[in-house]
Amino acid sequence: METRIVIKSNSHGNGAEVFRHGESFNKIALTKDANAVIEREKQGYDWFGVDTKLQTTDTGIKYLIIPRFRGKTFPQYNGISGNEMWIMKLIDFYNNKWTKDKFAIHGDLALCNVIFGGEGRVHIVDWEHFHYADKRYYGFDILNMLFIHLQYEYRWLDWGVNWVPIVKERHQMFFADCFLKLKETPFLRRPFRNAHQYINKYMDRNKFKLGRLKLRTLESLDILCGVMA
Repeated sequence: METRIVIKSNSHGNGAEVFRHGESFNKIALTKDANAVIEREKQGYDWFGVDTKLQTTDTGIKYLIIPRFRGKTFPQYNGISGNEMWIMKLIDFYNNKWTKDKFAIHGDLALCNVIFGGEGRVHIVDWEHFHYADKRYYGFDILNMLFIHLQYEYRWLDWGVNWVPIVKERHQMFFADCFLKLKETPFLRRPFRNAHQYINKYMDRNKFKLGRLKLRTLESLDILCGVMA
């Protein structure tokens, strides 16, 4: 009998568990209420073009069989410093991949959910927040990713302060370069404030700190990007 290795269980209260089983990963609902998480995960992989198998147990619990991707992985609590090249590679990939007619949001894009494989392949996992969206929100996943890694870099600081003098010397140029790579859209003219509004309108703000920040903090983050109107 093959060993079942648990990777994550009820992460952020999602009601699901991820475990490795042989040459695949399984993501299973811990209760029937969490079946929707597994269904969104399946939709996300379908949109991304990955073949997965959705199964249902005799008790009505759903689980998804996901291929095991190999390549360079990242720990969860990665900051920006030392990862600039990989973040830029991911933005380039986003610009190429997220051009589908049916635009979608990953919802939790960060390096810990990315595997850089051989021959330029990029695998993205953890699609439980997946949903379709209007293309005018192009760039949301990159904004959320930048915020996540900025948060990990400075997690010891108060998120109610003006971030410009704190981050300016180390990351302002990098942020500006990131936004030069993204397409010019009205959404990206006030990026973090608009991402905050998107989370509050379409997602669960309790699961995303970006959705709970104060306006003055969001304004300071927008200034860092060099695109604030």
